[in-house]
Amino acid sequence: MFKQAFIENTIIGSITIVFSKRIEEIILSSANVSSCEIAYEKYGDLCVSDHPVVVELLNYFNKDDFNFSVDDLNFSKCGDFQKSVLMEEFKTPFGEVNHYKDLAMKIDNPNSSRAVGNALRNNPFPIIIPCHRTIKVNGEIGGFNGGLNNYYKKILLEHEGHFVKNQKIIT
Repeated sequence: MFKQAFIENTIIGSITIVFSKRIEEIILSSANVSSCEIAYEKYGDLCVSDHPVVVELLNYFNKDDFNFSVDDLNFSKCGDFQKSVLMEEFKTPFGEVNHYKDLAMKIDNPNSSRAVGNALRNNPFPIIIPCHRTIKVNGEIGGFNGGLNNYYKKILLEHEGHFVKNQKIIT
């Protein structure tokens, strides 16, 4: 049976963590719907419980020391390609960015930039797997499953020290 942990009032709105033994999904709010409502639509009634990742997420948002682990994540719904992309993306440090093309090269699939973007767009573990840190080669921030015209991606990149103007990182 799945449980949920909930964080309110982050810089990107509410966040719901759905888990059993491992984290199944991290759900971000959309423009008009809270993360709890999205979780309810997807999973039905969930028991509210605590999860250690809540503290790590709060530390991330407060710019305190945080330590995410892929061991806490259930990758069973991810295909092999997506899992390889997500595992490589996990290595991107706080405050740094990489490019879709770089990730494709790192997973030994140099012609898969678009597929890498699709794998990141369907990332079930945003923030822990920092898909917001991958941008286009030309500096444009690219897409983000959080929606809102990439507003969440812009906010997260700025939180990590980047300046974003007109959907592009300014260096």
